[in-house]
Amino acid sequence: MRLEKFININEKTEEEHLNSFLSETTEYRKMMKGVRLWRAHNHKLKGIQKFYQRHDRIPKDTPKEIHDWLDDWFNKNFGFRARSDAVFASSTPGYLDYYGKYTDLIYPCNGFKFVYSNIIRDLTIWLKETGYVKSKDSRLYAEQKFKNSDNRKELEKILKQSYTNKDLPAASLSPTEVALYCPNGFYMIGGGDFFEKHYNEIIGDYK
Repeated sequence: MRLEKFININEKTEEEHLNSFLSETTEYRKMMKGVRLWRAHNHKLKGIQKFYQRHDRIPKDTPKEIHDWLDDWFNKNFGFRARSDAVFASSTPGYLDYYGKYTDLIYPCNGFKFVYSNIIRDLTIWLKETGYVKSKDSRLYAEQKFKNSDNRKELEKILKQSYTNKDLPAASLSPTEVALYCPNGFYMIGGGDFFEKHYNEIIGDYK
C-alpha cells in the first residue's frame, strides 16, 4: 500500500512531534502495555513521522474476486475492509522481511480498529495451501473450490472461528499478520535514537 506522508520531520521540533504522538496514540499504547508492532515498507525513515493510509489498495497476491469477497466479509464482521482499508503489521520483525526493505515501529492513532488470527498467520498463503487459490502462468486465480457456494460457507465458518478483534497484545504469541484500520492516521518510528530517548514517555505507565 502506498502511503501519503503527513508530517515532514523538518517541519516540527522533536518536542512538538513527541507531544503530538503522545496525545494521538493513547488508546493503542494503553492497550498494548509495552508490546510492540512493526510494519514493513520501502522508505527509509529517520525519527518519527505520521502517515495516512490510502483506501484504493490493489491486491498483489490475491485474485480480485477473492479479495473483494474477503473485504465484504471482514467489513460485515469487524467493521472495516481488512484487505483494502488497512495497513499490515506484526509483532515479529523477521516475519515481515518479504514485504519491504525496512521494518519500523507502528503506532495507530486513536480511533483505530484491528483484526488478526493466531491460527491463520498469513491469509494469502493459507488460501493457496487450502486450495482456494491456484497459480498458473505466474498469475493467481480463484479456484473452483472458492466458486462453490457450500465451500464459501465453510470458508466463512473457518474465518469466523479464526479471527478476532479482541486482546491485541495476544497477537504477539505468534508471528502473525495484524490488519490495522487507522482512519486518523498512524505514526512510525524509524532509525535514530528517538524511541530510546523517549522510552519512558512512550511506554509511560502502560507497562
